[in-house]
Amino acid sequence: LNLERKINFIYIFLTVLVISVACKKEKDTTPTIATLVSTTSEFSTLSAAVTKAGLATTLSGTGPFTVFAPNNDAFAAVGITASALASLSSGDVSKILLYHTIPAKIVSTDVPAGPNAKVVTASGDSVFVTRNANGVFINGIKVAQADIPVSNGVVHKLTTGVLIPPAGNIVNTAVLAKLDSLVKAVTFAASAPGGDPSLPATLSTATLTVFAPTNEAFTALLT
Repeated sequence: LNLERKINFIYIFLTVLVISVACKKEKDTTPTIATLVSTTSEFSTLSAAVTKAGLATTLSGTGPFTVFAPNNDAFAAVGITASALASLSSGDVSKILLYHTIPAKIVSTDVPAGPNAKVVTASGDSVFVTRNANGVFINGIKVAQADIPVSNGVVHKLTTGVLIPPAGNIVNTAVLAKLDSLVKAVTFAASAPGGDPSLPATLSTATLTVFAPTNEAFTALLT
């Protein structure tokens, strides 16, 4: 009888051990945010940005974090490619990435309905989120794929735009967002015969809302 009990105990112990090891292996296979970004081809520009900003270690940490992750198409939509990152300082890149990061895990069902509910990011700035029947939106940009699992939080993919943090004024924001055609248009409108020399100062000081065309939008117009 004692032998039978010992055998049963050993069997139970081994079963629990196998289940624990299996669960641990399953948990270990879920990547961190940094690993997901660095191993996913459509996030190659984002991966380069993470490296330049020196945030790989942070995004590999325990978190939890929520990252609204622009893919390559999203960066291209505002004129930022991997090569264009070279013209930005590491501080500027870090500010952009932290503006996409919330220091808490927020899955899509936890996003405030809004409209435009204020959420503070890891940079200390604010983004505005909305959840409705059409999906989840952040600063007006629709999340293309929500709730991508990672071990230290959650990732929501953006494909149509990048969140640009406040840079002090409209002109600085346009430069930081690599809206080169818009910046050139403002310069031309200020310096051309019959133009308005006060336009740059107005855009730098007045309280305005600007619907800013991307480089691609200007190209489509001029074509």
